[in-house]
Amino acid sequence: MTAAEIGKIRRARLNLANLSGTLTTENRWTMSEIPGVPIDALFDVSGVGPNRHGDFDAREALNAASIIIGRDVMTRDEFILYGRETIERLARGEDVESSETLCVELDQGADSEDLERIIVLIETIKGQHDYRSFDEDG
Repeated sequence: MTAAEIGKIRRARLNLANLSGTLTTENRWTMSEIPGVPIDALFDVSGVGPNRHGDFDAREALNAASIIIGRDVMTRDEFILYGRETIERLARGEDVESSETLCVELDQGADSEDLERIIVLIETIKGQHDYRSFDEDG
């Protein structure tokens, strides 16, 4: 990992509290308007466990989010990782308890394990994930 990448991760960790949005029936953000958090900011130095560095704990950030969106860093395609039911309720114009949204930027390339890593982390912290591949979405 380069010094520039480490610096970007450190800045993302420090600014994570400011990098979430709220989707509401009145304020319909498009997902692309929500700033993304680099996936590595959510993991510890091993790249496997949640980041618990200093004042930041990835578990708290993920727990606070009722919607978690993935954004591919190359294609900018966006997809639901968690909170599909909340998004569907918002789309129907229903009120929801919380719509705190976290957008995770990751690489979906064939050589990357980012998607698998974030799904495992979300399952570990939230108990489930809502990711569906293109084939599953139909």
